[in-house]
Amino acid sequence: MLISIDYDGVLASDPELWNRLITLSLRRGHKTIVNSGRNEISPPSKLPPETAFISTSGRAKSRHLENRGIHPDIWIDARPFSIHNDFDACLIPDTPKPAQIAIDYDGTWTTDRELWSSFTRYAISRGNQVLIATGREKQDRIDPPVTPSIPIRYTSGMAKSDFLKNLGIHPDIWIDDKPALICRDFGLVF
Repeated sequence: MLISIDYDGVLASDPELWNRLITLSLRRGHKTIVNSGRNEISPPSKLPPETAFISTSGRAKSRHLENRGIHPDIWIDARPFSIHNDFDACLIPDTPKPAQIAIDYDGTWTTDRELWSSFTRYAISRGNQVLIATGREKQDRIDPPVTPSIPIRYTSGMAKSDFLKNLGIHPDIWIDDKPALICRDFGLVF
C-alpha cells in the first residue's frame, strides 16, 4: 500500500503525529510519500529516508504523481480538492491543532485495520478528534464497530463533506482511498 501525505495542511500541522503514522506504515511494509503544493520547498528534515518528498507546485497532486508513475492507494489531505484540481498554493490555510480527522472505512480502514487502530489511538491521545465517514447506508453497519470511542457516520452515498457539514462537522484532515468522493455524491457503492 502506498500512502500519500500532504505536507502543508497535514504533516506540518503536527509532525510528531504524522511521522508516527509514517513510521507505523513503514514497519508494516507500506510505502509513504509526502507531497507539497508549494514551489521550492525543502523536504522536512525528520522524514525517514524511505519516504519520498515531492513538490507539485500547485498542480493537481494526482496528475502530477501519476506523470511520475506514482499511484497512491490512500490519500491524506486537508484539502481534498487539491488532489484532482490545480490550486493556488498561496491560499493553503493552516490546519488547527488539535484537528478533526475523518477516515474512510471501505478501501482505507479495511486495508490495514491494525495500522489505523494504532494511529487513531495515538491521534486521540494527542487531543485530536477522529471519526469514520463511510458511503455505506446505516443498515449496512460496520460490524464489529471500529472502536467504541470513534463515531461512525453513514452517508448513504452522499458527498462526505456535505453530509458531515449538515451535521455541523467540519473535518480538518481527510484520509480516503477515493478522495474525489469526499466532495461529490457517488450513490451507493455496496
